[in-house]
Amino acid sequence: MTSSSTRHAPGVVLGALMLLAGCSGEPASGRLDLHGPHGGHTALVSGGASFEVELTVDERRRRIVIYANAPGESRPYPLAVGSLSGRFEADGRTTEVVFAPLPLAGDPRGRASRFTLALDQLPQQLLASNRFVLKLSHAEAGELSTASISHRNDHGHEYRHD
Repeated sequence: MTSSSTRHAPGVVLGALMLLAGCSGEPASGRLDLHGPHGGHTALVSGGASFEVELTVDERRRRIVIYANAPGESRPYPLAVGSLSGRFEADGRTTEVVFAPLPLAGDPRGRASRFTLALDQLPQQLLASNRFVLKLSHAEAGELSTASISHRNDHGHEYRHD
């Protein structure tokens, strides 16, 4: 799936960002989606990992930000991985993406608890979708961990970014 290279008016871009601001659903853990310390929705990571991921949108920098947090806490959980693999599923289409590490100031060298993806790397069809599922995965120390966050445009957020 490819995106259009056409430039969009500011209102279209703002509308797409507002669409991404509403998230809800049921994460892989089966517990109800909760707002995390950055105002986004969280999901526990399955597969022996002891952390959760939080999906947020940084509207000013036009990017999606994934935070790795200690479960139920606002404390970062730095991962020793080069990236997080992502898979957006919407309207019967799949878009594979890679979230690049952007370590927080307190993250140890070679680890990151924050990962980003520029919104312009997403196809226009995904930005226009009213609902999608983001499946995240990474391998650390030979163990695969996954999480799933559903998005539905039915409420807003007050995102806070580090």
